[in-house]
Amino acid sequence: TMKKEQDVVIHKRRQPAHLRNKKKKEEKIKKTITKTKTKFKPKLKPKPKEQDRPKKQQPIQINQEQKKEQSIKNPIRTNHSTPPSSLTHSPVQTSNSKLSTTPTKIVLIEIDSDEDSISSSQPKSSRDQTVIYPNGQADAVCLTSKDLALLSPGQYLNDSIIDFDLKYINNKLNEDDKKCFHFFNTFFYSKLLLLSNDTDQPAEEMLKWTKKINLFAKDFLVFPIHLSFHWTLAIVCFARKVTENLPSLSLASDRKDMGPCILYFDSLKGKGNKVGNILRRYLDHEWCSRNPQSDQQAKIFTRKTLPLRTAQVPIQTNTTDCGVYILQYVEKFCSLAPEERLKQLQKYTLFGKDWFSLEDIQSKRQRIRNTIKQLAQAQSINWDI
Repeated sequence: TMKKEQDVVIHKRRQPAHLRNKKKKEEKIKKTITKTKTKFKPKLKPKPKEQDRPKKQQPIQINQEQKKEQSIKNPIRTNHSTPPSSLTHSPVQTSNSKLSTTPTKIVLIEIDSDEDSISSSQPKSSRDQTVIYPNGQADAVCLTSKDLALLSPGQYLNDSIIDFDLKYINNKLNEDDKKCFHFFNTFFYSKLLLLSNDTDQPAEEMLKWTKKINLFAKDFLVFPIHLSFHWTLAIVCFARKVTENLPSLSLASDRKDMGPCILYFDSLKGKGNKVGNILRRYLDHEWCSRNPQSDQQAKIFTRKTLPLRTAQVPIQTNTTDCGVYILQYVEKFCSLAPEERLKQLQKYTLFGKDWFSLEDIQSKRQRIRNTIKQLAQAQSINWDI
């Protein structure tokens, strides 16, 4: 038997799939790299020949006579609205070109005009100056032209005007009445109200304000009160009688009695119960600090020993005259004779709604304004208002 020749076919063993895919990825990466190299390969420009290169321009030499002619034809402008070209800033060069190293000439122009020249040593205008009253005292009030403008009709008075007029009224009293009255400033009750939440020592900081004054030797203590854009007034009457422990204290709650009380003046018919509680609490701490031998926990000033009485007074007709009304209350109360004050305290109505008229309120603003203007002229201040 003859052996048939058979074609021998050699089959290569195939690689696994993950190796084949890996090789394909590597080939793709090589192709992309070669493409990017050829794509972004910078094209080199041929160097220019010596003939094509531009020649450097030589600077033009100008004689002095030519300079004079140019200066006559093109003079330097001195317009105030636009600065000269030599003073303007050139834009910053962002290109790769080299910055020019040639120095730039700066031309300074002097302008002689009264409008543009401002002297630093110029004195303040008269509107910025202040009137001091009483002049030379530590607790003096400072007033400006803005404060004076508030005395025009329809304006709300600030604390500076209130403090000024209270001091002015106090200085106009005779010597006997000055010993009977004490006027607190507008900041006192506001500070006392902030400290009223402190249960231990609510008025400890306020005791420093009256170190040199014996409040219990006074007959009347005047407290201007500012409550949320509204001015009211409280006058503590005969607080010393509470400490003297007189037998008339048992009748202090009777309205016909002229014993100790807190008079509350409000042009909008407010009651003022909270004001009475805060003032009684303050007077207790004031008495205990001056008399350490007394019972520190005992309350001397209570609703029975120092009741609150709301005064029947004229009512304001708008929303801005409350400050003027309390100043009018103080002025009318201080102008009464001592015997007349006692008679008024004995009345049930307490002064009455016809105590003064609306014309008195209007003239009160003008009188305060004229008084401040006179003080300004005495201090060489002219506000031109």
